[in-house]
Amino acid sequence: MSPNQLSDFFSRPEEKILLCCAHTASEAEKRSRLKQLLASDLDWEYLFSQAGQHGLLCLLLRSLGGSESQVPEPVLDRLREYYSFSLDRSIRLTRTLFEVLDLAGQQGIRVLPFKGPPLAVLLYGELALRPTSDVDVLVSAEDRETLAQTLIDAGYEAVETNRGGATTPSLKQLFHWVYIDRDGLRVELHWAFAQPDLGFMYSFEELWQESRSVYLAGRRVPFLGPEQLLLVLCLHTAKHGWRELRWLRDIALSANQEGIDWDKLLRLSRLHGAERTLLPSLKLAKDLLGARVPDRVPVQDLMPRILSTWALSLSFADYSRISVGVQEHLLAVALRKHVLQKIRYLLRGLGVVDWHLANGQRRGQHFVHRLLSLLKKYRSRPDPGRRVSGD
Repeated sequence: MSPNQLSDFFSRPEEKILLCCAHTASEAEKRSRLKQLLASDLDWEYLFSQAGQHGLLCLLLRSLGGSESQVPEPVLDRLREYYSFSLDRSIRLTRTLFEVLDLAGQQGIRVLPFKGPPLAVLLYGELALRPTSDVDVLVSAEDRETLAQTLIDAGYEAVETNRGGATTPSLKQLFHWVYIDRDGLRVELHWAFAQPDLGFMYSFEELWQESRSVYLAGRRVPFLGPEQLLLVLCLHTAKHGWRELRWLRDIALSANQEGIDWDKLLRLSRLHGAERTLLPSLKLAKDLLGARVPDRVPVQDLMPRILSTWALSLSFADYSRISVGVQEHLLAVALRKHVLQKIRYLLRGLGVVDWHLANGQRRGQHFVHRLLSLLKKYRSRPDPGRRVSGD
């Protein structure tokens, strides 16, 4: 789909502007379409808000280059302010990532970064264009305790929700622990990419064998291989309900890189039970943002068409509304392939699956807390220009 053929599914010009900004066509190819859209009667506050929620504020600023006369100066000022904030945060996160890698290396622990600053450099060529809020690293389950203790000894603080055990395994997450460095930046230590009810199982050794290097600030950093990166990006986007265009752009840019072995990718998706996250994600990235997905990839099968259309209907929805939240949870249920995985997801939402992680005195409190969390989740979001959404 070219920038001039954006889906009629989105009627508002502000939404079409964001789709145009996120599209993988060159800026020159998108320029005439963008000028046409900017001539519309725009709600600039809505555009800014949606750009923030979709992680596209920096891309929006870049795409507006050459069209500044069509944009109110206060809007440009806010975008420039956010760009500076994003760049500064990405630089500080890069320093934190280097420190984590050094601490792990001192213990002889292999660590595999994914997303964050290395992804920004690899796919965008510029740190600020792909805002990020934390450092994500993958480690083997055998090394997680040692690395976690190493971080704590170096001054990192385990967040309160990581209760229990020496390094506080979480009551809520069964696949990562969260730490805060001395500057208040968040580090997520993963040994899996998602809860087990998504059925996505990948060993650290497999990922390490297929890994490559990315140059980040003059340093060689280990990173996911091309096919593994696409699988992980699609999983991450799908498990969050395909909520942000930024994540779809990640997928589109990754798919457009040279050297993707698509037959290998399809084999891996079947082997690891990832078809329900891979295929709808690729379909959305292809239809909306110009991802170059070969015809032999079955994105037109019934399952990816249903899930992608469903996700599309929620692209610019108001997630503070309970009805939208219900739709989001139903989509998450449909994303699970097997009945037992669907049941596990529903029970986990109420904290029942994690029940065994709480001690006897706290189980009732944990159950009530999960119920209240579901209701609180759909409060209005803060001003996106004052924050960076999750990675």
